[in-house]
Amino acid sequence: MSLRHKILLTIVVVLLVLLVVLSALMSSTLLQRFSAMETQMVERNLDRLANLVDEELKRLTVEVRDYAVWDESYRYVEQHNQNYIDDNFSHSNLDALSLNWATLLDLDGQPLISLLHNTNSHDIEFVTPELQTLFGKNSPFIQLTLEQPSLSGILQLSDRSILFATHAILTTERAGPIRGALIMGRYLNNDKLVQLSELMKLSLSIQSLNQPFSSTDFNEAWQYLQSEQKSRFISTLSDDKIAGYLTLYDFQKRPALILRLVMNRELYQQGLNNVYYLNAAILITGVLFIIVLLLLLEHLILSRLTQLNEAVSQVSLELGQAHILPVDHRHDELSQLTESINAMLASLHANHQQIKRSETRLKNAQRIAHIGHWEWDLERAEHYWSTELYQLLGLDIASTLPSQALFLQYLHPADKKRVQAAIAHVVETAQAYELEHRLINHYGQERILHTRIEHLPTDAEHSRHLIATVQDVTETRRAQAETERLLSENRFLIHRSIAIQEKERSYLARELHDQFGQNITAIQADAETILELTQAIDSDARKQLASIQISIQAILELSSQMYDVMHGLLQYLRPSGLEELGLTAVLQEVIKAWQYRHPKVKCQFYAQGDLFGFDEQINITIYRVIQECLKNISRHAHANSVNIQLTHDTDNGVLMLQVIDDGKGMDIYQQKWGLGLIGMRERVQALEGELQVISQPMQGVSILLLLPVGEEFQQKYKTWQ
Repeated sequence: MSLRHKILLTIVVVLLVLLVVLSALMSSTLLQRFSAMETQMVERNLDRLANLVDEELKRLTVEVRDYAVWDESYRYVEQHNQNYIDDNFSHSNLDALSLNWATLLDLDGQPLISLLHNTNSHDIEFVTPELQTLFGKNSPFIQLTLEQPSLSGILQLSDRSILFATHAILTTERAGPIRGALIMGRYLNNDKLVQLSELMKLSLSIQSLNQPFSSTDFNEAWQYLQSEQKSRFISTLSDDKIAGYLTLYDFQKRPALILRLVMNRELYQQGLNNVYYLNAAILITGVLFIIVLLLLLEHLILSRLTQLNEAVSQVSLELGQAHILPVDHRHDELSQLTESINAMLASLHANHQQIKRSETRLKNAQRIAHIGHWEWDLERAEHYWSTELYQLLGLDIASTLPSQALFLQYLHPADKKRVQAAIAHVVETAQAYELEHRLINHYGQERILHTRIEHLPTDAEHSRHLIATVQDVTETRRAQAETERLLSENRFLIHRSIAIQEKERSYLARELHDQFGQNITAIQADAETILELTQAIDSDARKQLASIQISIQAILELSSQMYDVMHGLLQYLRPSGLEELGLTAVLQEVIKAWQYRHPKVKCQFYAQGDLFGFDEQINITIYRVIQECLKNISRHAHANSVNIQLTHDTDNGVLMLQVIDDGKGMDIYQQKWGLGLIGMRERVQALEGELQVISQPMQGVSILLLLPVGEEFQQKYKTWQ
């Protein structure tokens, strides 16, 4: 289905839905309004029904008051005159008053007259025992006063309901004292309901609450009235009938009766007819509106969109120039859209060409640097390999489908598990991982690759997407291996040159000590002998030999100076006592001698660990580094204190030397290193150690030396020797 048809169909469907919704809302609103009006009508009729019952009680109260407030009734209570009964409570009088019950009580609540009259059969009935229980001193009918001389309401018996009124017996002048009470009542039965129905022009029915419910709707109404604690309830019986229920309470304010009135739903039926006519009008108007709207949409928008779609479908970014769409001149949004599309096409064409050039540059850069990459979407099981990765594997890009299994197939068997573990680590931790491994390409050539794997963030919450760069570092690693070999040979040559230098120094020291030192000693001995002989000569000859003694004294002083110089040269050429006294004792002597020459600088030396049994080259290196450090401190540092700490870490097989001064320091990044620091570094690196120089201007200098002294390095030194 084309977009054009989809738009037309969508508009039709939406408008029809809107029509249906509008019709439903209006129908619901109107019906609710008519239903509310109908409910109000039922409420008014319930009010009328309640008023009729109240009016009946008021009329009954007036009638009983006419008889009770009368001197004849007052005298009857005192004299019990039978003529009063015959004249006022005969059959004819009871029929005329439509009374069903008449009782005259004395002050003790005992009935003087008690009649039940059937208005249909005109018979006098006996007062029932249930009714007699309401008489007596505690009877509510005689609890009357001059201020409230009357009482009216409903009396609910087990077999009947009575509307009654009672009034205190008073004189015609409404004077007392009260002599008793007169009660008159009428049955509230079907005959009475017929009278009320005729007055209201409605169907009425009654339900006593102390009798079984005559229908289910009375039961439902009573359940609602009880649960909601209300006196009225309105319920729909059918589509054409509605009922209202009214609770009547007895004179003790207890629910006694439920009156039901039933009405025809004429107002609601009229509302339904109005809703039908309104829906028909809305439907006809809506259909006409849809037809006109579709024609306007087709002419003004859809046909032009179709033409624009056909023009856009012919656009290609691969052309040498940007494609231009034809623009109409209606100067509306579609015309502006076409112009915007043309501008966007021009920008897309330029960006496309730029992207193509960038892709070409990237491919060339990857080809030159031997860098490829792969991507793996774990959720969708999608793989992508760059062109250079195909080249590294020696595979054809057109005939090879990339997959993780295929990539692992070309890895070196010894490295396959490491690569799989690296991928699993990135998947589990989302942290980048780098490693080097080997692969055997399609032509059987072994290459060394440097791979970096990363977890690529995406918009999806639980997406797992990996990307990895793969660089062929075979030639680099081979060059590094060659460099390491040359560096190792260079270290060996430096080590050998230092060893030869120390050997030559040792040789020179021995020669100076054995030859030159003995000769100086002999000269001193001969000079002292001559001096002693001259002193033994008599005074005359001593005067002649005075000049000889001066020369001899000069020879002694000069030979002593030459001996001191030779002793200093011997210490410089070869530290004495390393083999006999050990490294710690020799260093203490050197530091003590330096402290003697520089008394203003406080120099402290600390030695920790086993410092015996090191190779001679290690001892000489430590000695020369401390010697050079002290010389630099005395010449350049202007320090007040020097701390030297020598520690042997037997667990890690490392000998650590740290020399710290509080002198003026230096900027190690700008100041050129002197020959002393360079010589220290060469000595340390020759033993595969590490030399660190930490300093800032005016913050002193810290020199840290780390030498490996494990058994494997000791053996290596012996091999070099």
